[in-house]
Amino acid sequence: MNIKSAKIKILLYILSLLAIVFLTIFIVYSLFNLNKYTSSEKAIVTITDEIKKANEKSASLNSKELDSKQTGKDIKKISTALTKEASKLSKLNINDKYKTLIFNLKNGIKNNILLYKQLEACANNPDAPDIDASMNSLNTYKNLSTKYYSKITINNEKFSLPDNTLKFIDSFQTYFTIRKRNKTDKNFSLSMSSDFDNTMDAICTQFNLIRTDFSDYATKTRKKIISYDYAFDKINKNDAEFINLENNFQNLSVPSNRIDIYKDFNLVLNDYVSYINNFISALNYESNLKDASVSSSDINDIYKEARDAFKKTTRDYNAFEKNTFQKKINKFSLFYFTYELFFYFCA
Repeated sequence: MNIKSAKIKILLYILSLLAIVFLTIFIVYSLFNLNKYTSSEKAIVTITDEIKKANEKSASLNSKELDSKQTGKDIKKISTALTKEASKLSKLNINDKYKTLIFNLKNGIKNNILLYKQLEACANNPDAPDIDASMNSLNTYKNLSTKYYSKITINNEKFSLPDNTLKFIDSFQTYFTIRKRNKTDKNFSLSMSSDFDNTMDAICTQFNLIRTDFSDYATKTRKKIISYDYAFDKINKNDAEFINLENNFQNLSVPSNRIDIYKDFNLVLNDYVSYINNFISALNYESNLKDASVSSSDINDIYKEARDAFKKTTRDYNAFEKNTFQKKINKFSLFYFTYELFFYFCA
C-alpha cells in the first residue's frame, strides 16, 4: 500500500511539473506575441504620425509663389520625408493581424509620394505643354491616396490626408489651370471662339452617341443571354471610342470666353471615366463570385458606385447643356441689342 501510494505521489508530482512547464511555455508565448503586436502597433503609429507631419508642411506653401523653384524644393522635402517613412514601412516585420492595414498604408503613401513628385514637376516647369495632363495626374494620385488612407483606422481615428494638404492641392490646381488658360487666351480671336463652338457641338454629339448605361449588359450576363467576355468586349470598345473623344477634347484650343464651357464639359468626361471604371470593377467582381445565388440587394450594392457615377454624368451633362444654351441666348440678346442700337442712331 505504501509502495502504491508513493507511485501515485510520484505520478502526481510529474504531472504537476509538466503542467507548470506547459503553463510557463504558454505564458511566455502569449507575452511574446503581445509584445510583438504592441511593437508593431507602435511602429505603425509612429510612421502614420510622421506621414501626417510631412503632409501638414504643405500648409506653409499656400502663401508662396507656386511656380517658383523654391516652392519645388520645399515640395521635394515633403516627398523625401514621405519616402523615408515608406522605406521604414517596407522593412517592418508585420504579423498577419496588420496585413490589410499595411497593404492600404503602403498603397496610400506610394500615391502620396507620387502626388508631391507631380506637384514638384509642375512648380519647376510651369509652362510645360502637358500641364493639363499633370493636373489630371494630381487628381488621380490624390484620389488613390485618399482611397487607401480612408481604409485605415489608427487609435480609433480614420487616417486621411490633412485638410491643409487638400487645400494646397486645390489652390495649386486652380492656380496652374488659370495660368494655363490665361496664356492660351492670348492666342485666340472671335473667329477661334466660333471654331471652338463648332468643335464642341460635334464632340457633344459624339459623346451622346458614346454615352451608354451598361447595366443591361450585367442583367444579360446574369441571365446567361450573353457571356461576361462579350460584355467586357462591348464596354472596352465603348471605352476606346470615349478615349479618342477625350483626346480630341483635351487638344482643343480654348478661348478665354469659353473656359467655363470647357471646364463644365471636362467635369462630365471625368464623371464618365469614373462610371466606366466603377462598372468594369463591379462586373469583374460579379463575374468572379463563386456563389451563384447572390441576392438582388447584394447585386445592387456591388453596382452602387457605378450607378451613382452614371447619375452624376447625366446630371452634370444636363447642367452643362443648360448653361451652354443660356450663354448662347445671352450672346444673341447682346448681338440683337447692339444691332438695334446701331440702327437707332443711324436713323
